[in-house]
Amino acid sequence: MGIVTGLSTLSIPNVITVIFFASVFICAIAGLLRGFMRQTVRALTVIASAILSYATASTLYTKVLAYLDGKTLGEVIDSLGVSLEIEEGYKALISSIDTASLEGVLFILFAIFILPILFTVCFMIISGVFVILHKIICAILGFKRSKNNLITRVLGMALGALQGALIAAILLFPVTNAAAVLTDAPDMKNEEANAVISYAKQINQTPIASLSMKLGGEAIAKSLATGEIDGEKYDAREGVKLFLDIYSDVRELDGFAYTIPTEKNKATINGIEDKLFSDAFIKNTVSGLLREFALAIDSGRLVVNLDEPYGEMLHSAISIFKDSSSENVEPDMQTMLNIYFILADSGALNALSVNSENLRDVLLNDEGEGTVISRVIDELSLNERTKPITTMLAKMTLSIMSESLELGVDAEETYDTVVDCLTDISEIDPDLTEEEYTEAVSDIITDTLEREDIGIELDEAIIDDMAKYVYDEYRGVELSDEEINDILLSYFEAYANNFT
Repeated sequence: MGIVTGLSTLSIPNVITVIFFASVFICAIAGLLRGFMRQTVRALTVIASAILSYATASTLYTKVLAYLDGKTLGEVIDSLGVSLEIEEGYKALISSIDTASLEGVLFILFAIFILPILFTVCFMIISGVFVILHKIICAILGFKRSKNNLITRVLGMALGALQGALIAAILLFPVTNAAAVLTDAPDMKNEEANAVISYAKQINQTPIASLSMKLGGEAIAKSLATGEIDGEKYDAREGVKLFLDIYSDVRELDGFAYTIPTEKNKATINGIEDKLFSDAFIKNTVSGLLREFALAIDSGRLVVNLDEPYGEMLHSAISIFKDSSSENVEPDMQTMLNIYFILADSGALNALSVNSENLRDVLLNDEGEGTVISRVIDELSLNERTKPITTMLAKMTLSIMSESLELGVDAEETYDTVVDCLTDISEIDPDLTEEEYTEAVSDIITDTLEREDIGIELDEAIIDDMAKYVYDEYRGVELSDEEINDILLSYFEAYANNFT
């Protein structure tokens, strides 16, 4: 609560009021002294300063985007002379991120925070320069103090007061704009964040802040916050509100047991996913960050050291995001979430976390909906992009059938041996009768799995069903690794039923 306490001490609403009335008073007195004509010229230079400042700030943003184009985040950080004091693996990940993947984040950062400040700073500088221009114009036009009378001075004072209100609105713009954005934010589940939002609402509700936004502040805020992403107009203020909403949900998950999530936890996680993908900009940002993360792990720039089989599981799951885009990220994430819930609900994640020796039994458990592995396989089959994971599952099923869960070098060699041997099925004459063809397939499957270095014995009926499946689906086809995976995984359920 230290931040909020500090804000209360500063009493920003009072500071805003003082700045506003001070600006109005000073400019009104200046207008009184200048008279109507000279004050009119000054007011016009102030308006010109505001217009030029807006154009300058917008141009600077365009220049920044052009500078960032094609650069990685690491190159940008190096150019700024900033040093990241974090673990090397994460530093490698952050440094390698393409700034194009952060287009939306950068746009929000500029539109909501940097551009308003740039606009105000530019106004202060340009308006100061225009003071000189004002004097030159008045001298050329002959607007001298001696020509003023009571009426021109009163009109000058009134115009000066309006000018002061405009200047105050521009000076206060970064604060009033941020307060307006936070005012529409949802209630947070974090006490300090909620206090900050509550304070922003107090600022936004002051008559001065309201007047400042009405004096062009809202129009400028909307213009600065609206940009084009993927060919569509986007208001960054909506993105901020959604991010805050998502942040609130994430904080609600603090301390939850990921191995045994409650129904409330799962509902929150599903809600976060829905919100992430309800906005095209955020969806694009998430897909870009997932892509960078997957590529960093795949290339070895970010090393995640886990014991097998966990390491291979993680790499297989992450690999599908290497070409993540706004088009495919939502179904991919939904597939991963569904698999996570299957593993969590079955107790498999809990068994993994405690190195339980009954993990094999958990994976083969069937409570009427199929075994855990078969349900995971069914889920993967609904998404064409999850094929890399099916290879890992094929290796796992082989390990289970050989009564092992060690996916080390031996499992890799076992899988490669099975793939090499089963490709011999492609050489069987497709013109054989069904009985002859299936018998030949059965022999190859049996000889392959019962090899001394593999040692898997399946019930004869399972082998016959597998042979019939090959006859129906792959007769005369040169089997690929993917198709061999399909054969093994399609009949793992039969093995599991036989096992139980």
